[in-house]
Amino acid sequence: MCEEDCKPSREQAEYILLTNEENKAVIFEGAILHDTSSVIDLESRRDKLGGRARMQLKPSGHTGARGRGFVDYQRKYKPQLECIIRGMFPGETAGDPNAWELNFNSIVGGVCHQHPHCDAGRVGTYQGLPIFPFVALHGFGIHPFSVWILPPGFEYGFMHTFQADQILFMRGDFVHAGVPSPIPRGHMAFYPLHAAGWERRNPFWLRTGADTTFAWQMPTYPFAYPDVGTPNDQGVMAVSYPVATTDALQIPLKDDTVRVPKKSRLAMKKRMSAQLLNY
Repeated sequence: MCEEDCKPSREQAEYILLTNEENKAVIFEGAILHDTSSVIDLESRRDKLGGRARMQLKPSGHTGARGRGFVDYQRKYKPQLECIIRGMFPGETAGDPNAWELNFNSIVGGVCHQHPHCDAGRVGTYQGLPIFPFVALHGFGIHPFSVWILPPGFEYGFMHTFQADQILFMRGDFVHAGVPSPIPRGHMAFYPLHAAGWERRNPFWLRTGADTTFAWQMPTYPFAYPDVGTPNDQGVMAVSYPVATTDALQIPLKDDTVRVPKKSRLAMKKRMSAQLLNY
């Protein structure tokens, strides 16, 4: 989908690995659950995560040197988003990149499974619309990459690994979650303007400081199993999604490779049953 002069490269894939730490920011590695109101806050606590946190290039708009890596990345690689828009809407007004707000970032690392979320709207927000915000994930054409996804009509999500030459396109209200990975992956965001055919007024992506992450809150576990901390005096609990917890509690599908022996899995289930009831 990219034109020859703007295809992803290994240099682009390794950009975030070579960028100074001051140019990186943690993407939520855990969630904070306010027990009395059932509100999820997607918080980042880098000081407790060591050097393995899920990071992205720190967006611009900060003072000093912060955000310079992001600005440089946008300047070098944003034409890829323009290629995609032209390729998706050939000969249409929506095919003009100037009719979209375009954003591009690089992500690497991770400790736990992310809290399930949508990037640009709550579930069902854009159902039936011909033009809507969407995001795309890829491995720069070099690396396979894995994502937790919840397709429409499914009660529980699952992890799927995409091949190096594939791109995952998701409508902005599609539920998914990142997995821990030392391999960088590209994250593209596309927000339509009225010139592209957007039909509603005052889209949030044109507001200053708007939050573009929408947490998934349902009484089921569509992706990973939560590890819930003890409530503090305000009734707030820290919720994380350790990979070992999911491996222990998840029932393997037919022909799956079982990573946790049955005896160990049953013991972990017993120890964690109280925590799951708290959620």
